[in-house]
Amino acid sequence: MWKLKTLTRVKLINWHYFVNETIEIHNNALVTGENGAGKSTLLDAIQFVLTAGQGKFNTAANMHTKRTLESYVRCKIGTDSMTYLRNDDVTAHIALEFKDESTNKNFLVGAVVDIYATMSREKVLFYTLESQLTDNLFLNEEGIPRDIKSFKARIKPIPHQIQ
Repeated sequence: MWKLKTLTRVKLINWHYFVNETIEIHNNALVTGENGAGKSTLLDAIQFVLTAGQGKFNTAANMHTKRTLESYVRCKIGTDSMTYLRNDDVTAHIALEFKDESTNKNFLVGAVVDIYATMSREKVLFYTLESQLTDNLFLNEEGIPRDIKSFKARIKPIPHQIQ
């Protein structure tokens, strides 16, 4: 028997031009907009989580893409005077909220990405979590995105098993 899981919301923090956005999805969605509006950026975020980072970015727009995880998190703008909007240490969150139609419970599938100036490669934590999207999962009391360490500490008391 099929157990339908419905995508209900997408949370993007520090993912290209999305600083802190929650995108509501009701039943189904049509993503439209002008070039550069963020359609591929949204699809790449969803793909990144669902494939645990194994997909290739921006294939919807260009098969020879040069987008990288770092370019999304740091927000690559490609001007001569400035390469990234976020040059310091940065943490990004992508969270997909699903509703399990058979149990009527929500759960999250997501990723936290840390990029530090002192690291040669980004750190990524993929997770599943029985929860709904709430800002305090991803942001601390000052509104700063939780890095992997503080995110793990925040979710520790929350059960992680999805039935």
